Amino acid sequence: MEAKVTMIDHDATIGALVHSILLERCADPDLDPSPWANQIARFVLRQRRAMPVHTGMLVTLLTVFLDFCPLWRFGKPFHCLGHPERQVIMAGWRLARLAPFQELLRFHEALTIFAWHTREEETNGNG
Repeated sequence: MEAKVTMIDHDATIGALVHSILLERCADPDLDPSPWANQIARFVLRQRRAMPVHTGMLVTLLTVFLDFCPLWRFGKPFHCLGHPERQVIMAGWRLARLAPFQELLRFHEALTIFAWHTREEETNGNG
């Protein structure tokens, strides 16, 4: 029997974070944010890639660490979890004693919320 190996994946982690943030913070209960999640994740990735190397590398390392953390509890990396499990991990990072964990989530939340509201303006013809 062949074991399936799940790799840590930075870009997939950003996509999972964006989707969970959209579900938690941005979406109208009557509107599924999924159609926009990939577009917003690409926006977040472009912003990360535009950062200076020393800052961007730290954000990338923390993101990879976020993907790695759930392995001990759920047996899967962050990007392979369902939204309820991702909420548990994100809540733990929001309450973490180490500020970089909290700041990483704030960074992604700010970019996701900005992209979501920009999307709404473009959709409504106001932007």
